[in-house]
Amino acid sequence: LYSGVVAGSLSAVPSSALYFGGYGAARSALNHHAARELEPIIPALSAFCGNAASSMFFVPKEIVKQRLMRAPPGASAWQVLTDVLRTQGPSGLYLGYRAAMLRNVPSAVVRFTLYEQSRGVATPVVGSALAPALAGGLSGALSSFLTTPLDVVRTQMASGALPRGTNWLQGLRIISRRYGARGLLSGAGNRVLWSSMFSAIGFACFERALVALDVSAEP
Repeated sequence: LYSGVVAGSLSAVPSSALYFGGYGAARSALNHHAARELEPIIPALSAFCGNAASSMFFVPKEIVKQRLMRAPPGASAWQVLTDVLRTQGPSGLYLGYRAAMLRNVPSAVVRFTLYEQSRGVATPVVGSALAPALAGGLSGALSSFLTTPLDVVRTQMASGALPRGTNWLQGLRIISRRYGARGLLSGAGNRVLWSSMFSAIGFACFERALVALDVSAEP
């Protein structure tokens, strides 16, 4: 069950650090310097910043992972990476980047906005220690379900199953014609499960780290 956990952890750390770190830094800066009129959308703006940073690492990682799944037995991630660079150049590592942003940004906006609201509701009920995990799990599950169609398009682009140059709207239409509307929700159950766990653990650790580092995002 834990085969490859070290390699998986090493590849996930930079992306997650940029994801939560970018969000936290942007939230702190906006809370302290943004105009009061922007307060309702600070979580959304901060989520965009966090995703823009993490996607620079996340998208190439996903490209290599998808190609590795289709590579001959015995191929390594390094071999897949060098093959992509040799045949497609650096831009080959960012196939589907726009689709990834279109999937990740709406998902993050929903996740972080819902998290901030639900954490405020949950804290008086379950306490400040459990509220981040509960709110994070809920927000992660809902955001992942709503953005599953965009994730299906991104995965198809990254694996080369869609023609190169296909935009996200064309991808939605192609997949819908091939597999029907159900195809756009392919893997939704697994995404919701894993995203809820990731968000619950991630937000709990994020808030705990802020306390340990004595960092406040509040104005």
